[in-house]
Amino acid sequence: MTDETVNLAFARAELAEKLAPPTTTTGAIGWLRQNLFSGWFNILLTLISLYLVWLIVPPLVRFLIIDAVWDGAGRDDCLAEKVGRPIGACWPFVKAKFSQFIYGFYPLDQYWRVNLTLALAAALAPAPAVQPALVRWS
Repeated sequence: MTDETVNLAFARAELAEKLAPPTTTTGAIGWLRQNLFSGWFNILLTLISLYLVWLIVPPLVRFLIIDAVWDGAGRDDCLAEKVGRPIGACWPFVKAKFSQFIYGFYPLDQYWRVNLTLALAAALAPAPAVQPALVRWS
């Protein structure tokens, strides 16, 4: 009987207060540690990916936005001799040829096929992201 009395002395009469989870396992830091830095291979892939982004994004932004020609009537307005500086994307040319880029040589009465395909692709594109969420809710 004395053993039971001794053991009951260590039992709590009330619940212990809840502690906050460690910051290294929750939030953005926890997500980064779990998904990007969970092992040496993931760390290597993360660093290689960041290096590739660092190499690719600045020249792409320079070409598409900073050095781009934004106004004009066509391709002739995008020549470096006319503009007087190095040029990037020629947005007047893209605007003039947009239907050629999208429809190619389709006849006008067949454009609905391309439009339907693009609409279906846009409607179904979020499906892989939505499907796991639906499974989680069920």
